[in-house]
Amino acid sequence: MSEAGWRNASTERQWWVLAILSICLVFLGRLGGFPLFDVDEGAFAEASREMLESGDWWHTTLNGADRFDKPILVYWLQAAAMQLLGVNEWAVRLPSVLCAAGSLWGLVWHARRLWPAANQERAWMAAGLLGTSAGFVLIGRAATADALLNALLLLGGMRLALFAVQGGLRDLRWAAVWLGLGVLTKGPVALLIPGATLLLWSVSTDRGGRFRQAVADLPSWALLLMIVLPWYAYAWQRHGQAFLDGFFWRHNLERFAGPLEGHGGSLLYYVVVLPLLWLPWSALLVSMAGQVRRFWSDPIDRFLIIWVVFVVVFFSLSGTKLPHYVLYAGMPIALLMSRLLLDAPRGRGRSMGLFAGMLITPVLWTAAIVSVPLWANQLDPSLVQQLLVTAPSANDVLMWSAWICVLVVLSLFVPTSFGPKRWLLPSGLGVIFLAWVIVPWWGETLQGPVKAAGLWARSQSWESATQWGLHQPSVGFYRQSETPRQAPQVGQWGLVPALPKDGQNLVIGFESRGLRWVSPVAPVTSPAP
Repeated sequence: MSEAGWRNASTERQWWVLAILSICLVFLGRLGGFPLFDVDEGAFAEASREMLESGDWWHTTLNGADRFDKPILVYWLQAAAMQLLGVNEWAVRLPSVLCAAGSLWGLVWHARRLWPAANQERAWMAAGLLGTSAGFVLIGRAATADALLNALLLLGGMRLALFAVQGGLRDLRWAAVWLGLGVLTKGPVALLIPGATLLLWSVSTDRGGRFRQAVADLPSWALLLMIVLPWYAYAWQRHGQAFLDGFFWRHNLERFAGPLEGHGGSLLYYVVVLPLLWLPWSALLVSMAGQVRRFWSDPIDRFLIIWVVFVVVFFSLSGTKLPHYVLYAGMPIALLMSRLLLDAPRGRGRSMGLFAGMLITPVLWTAAIVSVPLWANQLDPSLVQQLLVTAPSANDVLMWSAWICVLVVLSLFVPTSFGPKRWLLPSGLGVIFLAWVIVPWWGETLQGPVKAAGLWARSQSWESATQWGLHQPSVGFYRQSETPRQAPQVGQWGLVPALPKDGQNLVIGFESRGLRWVSPVAPVTSPAP
């Protein structure tokens, strides 16, 4: 390569490194500036806090009761972060941010090995697409296990892709390490998704030869089992059948067999959810679907297509459906989208579709907030209705939305010589708006009183307190003390969403937008309000 060529390549790399670093830094903005969302963030954070408080790092509880929802790894990371940084939202969300950043860098590193030098821009573009998509941003800033699982699926899946097309046992054994950690994060699904992808790819490519080679490699199995077995064996030895029933039966088999905790949906659930999670890049999903036959001839792209199709079909057939499940196919979708953009970066129709996505995205998020007063009163009376009816002003959201739309329009004047990279600027503005304005507004609306109630209770130095007719795990996190779900005893305080209808005597100590701390002066006889 000539000196000018090296200089241009160096400039290109610097531009992409700056872009990806900017995306990672955006994830840190206002990370602790809004309350934890219940139930998931609150449950993970409080379980990790109780682990840290008890000093028992091999077992999780939630409000003192055994918790078998997820394996142990994410709790270790959150508890370690709180030990270093204190018990606060920033600390419990930081592991997810680091996992999201690691996912982007891992995607670039592995993809650059999959494609020759001429196509390495595809890796950087894929990281840009993934890092500015709505679903990835939301999960990457949430104190749950999903950002960690996404990172481990990406690392393990990319290693399996390398093994599939190149046959290197080193890649297979690294895949075993990453997927073993995935099983320690969320259970068998971490092994099922990449394993099924490799099986289907191998059957369609070499009559199953590569899959049989993987299954027969004993060192890979040894590495995986060395990571997985110690904690699972300990949990089984400690809890016996309760662990098997709680984790494997309820939170894995029952979750697939039927809707758990009311999270159901039709077979077309992800047809609606997937475009929303990929805002503002949703237009590329339609184009990508139309190019499947052309991409299929490339063995690497075939692996990616199978990965996406398996995730969408498997979770569409699952009885329990949650939006973030389909994010487990985020990496292959990003790589396929990047090929689409780089193959035909200047098509007028595609450019208009992308611009429309960039502009419509902040408008949709703003409309969801502005319309709250129009439909909140139509909900059945509940704590959620009370919180929405008393939501804070949306004036700041409207102001920021207007500015973002203006900047998106101005981004049309970015020189076309930047190629597809020019779309990362308006998509990055959308990420900032989502992460720094939209999510904090919802956090304050739905969780502000919960946090205030927890902090007020902490200042009272009670020996014990309860939740009565509520399931808000973050209350215990903010109280920094277990707060189980049960009726309060005489002289004990309970957090309630409404007062009992029988008019029994209660002392009210705190009240905010529908939430109250109350203490009965006689034994409680009425049901939970």
